[in-house]
Amino acid sequence: MSNQNIIESFFYRSLENQVNEKMLDDYSYNIPLLMLRKYIRSILDISFEEYLYFIISWDYPQITTEDMTQSSSFSAAEIEMCSVFIENNNPGYSFVEIGRLFPQYCKSQTEYSLRKYGENQIKTSKQLGLTFQYYSSWYLSCFGYIYVELNQTDRAAFIARSILRDSFYGSIVRDLLSNDAILNDYLNGLSLSTIKRRAPGILRILKFAINAAKSENITLHQISRVSPG
Repeated sequence: MSNQNIIESFFYRSLENQVNEKMLDDYSYNIPLLMLRKYIRSILDISFEEYLYFIISWDYPQITTEDMTQSSSFSAAEIEMCSVFIENNNPGYSFVEIGRLFPQYCKSQTEYSLRKYGENQIKTSKQLGLTFQYYSSWYLSCFGYIYVELNQTDRAAFIARSILRDSFYGSIVRDLLSNDAILNDYLNGLSLSTIKRRAPGILRILKFAINAAKSENITLHQISRVSPG
């Protein structure tokens, strides 16, 4: 398979959707870990520059408030989310149930707090390419099973590539290929105080792509954290 075909299948989520559907259909399904390891290795072996070239013509959906990351703990949305889902055999969770998985972070145990915390973290996990939703339940993606096996360098490389598939992060990175950007412009509908609160988490995730570009001597334009106002 050519690099172009691999990138296209990654963006269309062809393989992961097939495996995820089989996981849902059969609880005893043996996840094809060897195949997934090889597939993710092929994704990581393609230069980041080729992904950047690909997204120039990728048709991203319009950004909505649902895409605007609100995450208080990156680790909880990333490696800890994968680990706790695997430990519990990935049964499918509601927002409230996800909140209960992280008592070390979600100190308040009210249903509202649990739901809000669970929603924020799991939606961030989805943007990272690690989880997916089926009706009202959330599951670890088949990629999440391989993610926990990767070293830190490969995890960063995976996230840098995976967030390009997300309409929010992908749109920002594509714009940074040619122009400076202001984060506010991608957070329409949010108050300035909300933007300031969410900005650190958003920029932390965005930095994976920025660092991946830098590692290949590709300089992206600047993104301002928050404009005056």
